[in-house]
Amino acid sequence: MKLLEDLIKFLNENLGQRSVLNKENILYPFPKIDYVEFIKNKTGLDYEKDDIKKFMKYAQQQNIEYEKNISKAKLSDLIFKKLRQDIRMPTFIINQLIELSPLAKRDPEDSSRALRFYLIISGKEIANGFSELNDPQEQRKRFEEQEQKQKLGDREAHPLDKDFIEALEYGMPPTAGLGIGMDRLATVIAGVDSIKNVIFFPFLKQK
Repeated sequence: MKLLEDLIKFLNENLGQRSVLNKENILYPFPKIDYVEFIKNKTGLDYEKDDIKKFMKYAQQQNIEYEKNISKAKLSDLIFKKLRQDIRMPTFIINQLIELSPLAKRDPEDSSRALRFYLIISGKEIANGFSELNDPQEQRKRFEEQEQKQKLGDREAHPLDKDFIEALEYGMPPTAGLGIGMDRLATVIAGVDSIKNVIFFPFLKQK
C-alpha cells in the first residue's frame, strides 16, 4: 500500500497539472476502509448477521444481476462493484472475504477475512494486493473448495492447480503479490473514461 501511495505521489509531482488527480485534494496516506463495513455503511446490509435473502432483495432493488446458486460472498462482491463507483479519491478497501480470495493468507485475527486490499480511484479498481498463501495443505483445501464451486456452475472459481501445490511443497517464503492496472491508472490520471484513449496500438494493418 505504501508502494502504491509513493507511485501515485511520484506521478502527480512529475506530471504537474497534466495529472487530473493533482487538481484534487488527495489525502496521504490514503484512507483504509474495511470491505464489510463499507458495504454496511452504504447499504445497511450486515454480512455477519443478515442472510443471503436480504442481499438478494437489495440486489434486485438495484437491478444487480446474479446467478441462481450464488453464494452470499459472491453476491456481496457484485454489490461492492456497484458501490465502489462512489469512491472518487484514492482509497484502500481492506480485509476482503476469504471466500473471494483463494490464493491469499487468512487474517490471523479473523479467519473469515483475507490479508488483501484493493486500491479504488474514480470508481475503478486500480490495484489488487495480498499476502500470498504459502501453506500447501491449506492451498490444496482451498482449491478443492473452488473445484466444488466450479461443478456447481461458478465460472470464476479457481481451478485445482496441482503443479502450484507441488511448488509450494518445496517451499515458498513469505510473499506479497501486487497487480496494478497501469492502463486504468492512466485513464484516471488523464481524466478519460475509456482505456482505448490511453493504450497505443502501433501494430495495425495499413488500409
